[in-house]
Amino acid sequence: MGHQMQITEPCSLHHVVFMSILLACSNSRLVEDGLKYFKSMKDDFGIKPGIEHYTCLVDLLGRVGHFNLALKIENHPRDAYASTSSSLGSIA
Repeated sequence: MGHQMQITEPCSLHHVVFMSILLACSNSRLVEDGLKYFKSMKDDFGIKPGIEHYTCLVDLLGRVGHFNLALKIENHPRDAYASTSSSLGSIA
């Protein structure tokens, strides 16, 4: 996956592409990158996260031992992400 995904030309990214990116981040334990791409999916590309995207976040956070954050997302996905994204700096 490299260290940074760069999109240099306008394109249409599908929600499945972001699920693949999140899974890759999870398998590589790239928490900061995974959260950044999740946020970019919503903010930059206007893709509304589905339960499969939140599941990837739970998996990512669980793999690196951030169980409290993973449980927040699992129990209340849309509400919990707001607090998770604001604490991004404390995770990495």
